[in-house]
Amino acid sequence: MTDATVVKVGAFGHTVDIEVPDQVSAGRVRDQWSRCLADPGAGPALRSVEYVADLDSDFAEYSVVSGVTLRFIQLCAGQLTMLHASGVADPETGAVIALVAESGTGKTTAAQRLCAAAFAYVTDETVAVRGDSRVLPFPKPLSVIIEGEEHKHQHGPDELGLLPVAEPPILQLRRIVLLQRDGAPGAAPRVEQLPLLDGILALIPQLSYLTKMPEPLLTLTRHVQSCGGIHRLHYSEIEECADTLRALAADAPAEVAQVEHLSPPTDEPAPGAIGSVRRGAYADAVRIDEEILLLIEDLPIRCSGLGATVWDAAREPRTLEELVSICVELHGDHPDADALVHAAVEQLCAHGVLAQG
Repeated sequence: MTDATVVKVGAFGHTVDIEVPDQVSAGRVRDQWSRCLADPGAGPALRSVEYVADLDSDFAEYSVVSGVTLRFIQLCAGQLTMLHASGVADPETGAVIALVAESGTGKTTAAQRLCAAAFAYVTDETVAVRGDSRVLPFPKPLSVIIEGEEHKHQHGPDELGLLPVAEPPILQLRRIVLLQRDGAPGAAPRVEQLPLLDGILALIPQLSYLTKMPEPLLTLTRHVQSCGGIHRLHYSEIEECADTLRALAADAPAEVAQVEHLSPPTDEPAPGAIGSVRRGAYADAVRIDEEILLLIEDLPIRCSGLGATVWDAAREPRTLEELVSICVELHGDHPDADALVHAAVEQLCAHGVLAQG
């Protein structure tokens, strides 16, 4: 291919080449990616995506958008916290609201309708956050389903008339909101604040490459704390939520639960005697109030009550008898104390939270 058939797009400090077979297709791609176009004179990008000419243009363009988005996410793995969310910003202050949802449940519709007049368009797919809570925009094309058709069409934010992000201000993550379209027609939007640990557990499945981040749970929790926790928006039609979201972003973030970081040990744990148990390997952990959230490989595990007590005690190898004694001391005696502690230990071992000596 010649240089004329390569469309360069940039985001998050990286560049991806889109290899397009003809000038007509290249023109459409440039229009769709108008807010992400990179310097055409830049050298070859680290990643490229091919526009497949044999496909129908709608499917080819959808494949390009999906492929480019994936390449950027891969390039940022371990560098940025990436929320599977649409991002809308206050045009004056740059305060960003991340609207988190599973694929196909309203992110693009929210970005399209809210950014037609009320908010500036940041992204409809990946809200990328630096350690200082600065958001890096990704104003990609929006994949829109046309009524009566089964597949999606790609439309650039300029074509849709979405408000652009102005420079300055610097974009800063202000709120994390989980979308839940469950309101009755005509019902007013309702915002619910989730308990910190509940919110984090609801958010984790909507993150990309969390485990590649240094201190992943601590990093995530700090972002959530800076936003005053996680909120859930119950609504019927998203365009009716502009005032609600604007008011939410304007309020000062509320204080949330205290968090203690429980970093993994750097030395090799003692094996312990036969029949004893100790903590298993984990990637990161935080204590939130009286509960503990662990990340074991890429699986979040919540430890409460006896589970949290046992995990705390198993910093060094413990026999079952020792664990029962510790639990009775902290939680009080119980006629089934032995059975309850044994069941908790068995469950924790099954999930890799504890390892047997």
